[in-house]
Amino acid sequence: MSLWSDAPLVFVTEIHCPSCLSPRPIIVRSVAGGDRSRSRRCVCRSCSGRFILVIEPSLPEFGKAQLDIP
Repeated sequence: MSLWSDAPLVFVTEIHCPSCLSPRPIIVRSVAGGDRSRSRRCVCRSCSGRFILVIEPSLPEFGKAQLDIP
């Protein structure tokens, strides 16, 4: 069995297992980061692979009006 310290970090827009590409993970644990990010330990329902999902906080949208760009 693999350890959580050996699990890969996955940065994506949709959650898929990095081993088998199944879109159905089980979220085992969720931890809040100091920078408003969240880390979720996931286990794949299909292949039982473990991976860590990192959810970054969304950044504010800046438009021309907010930046005073002519």
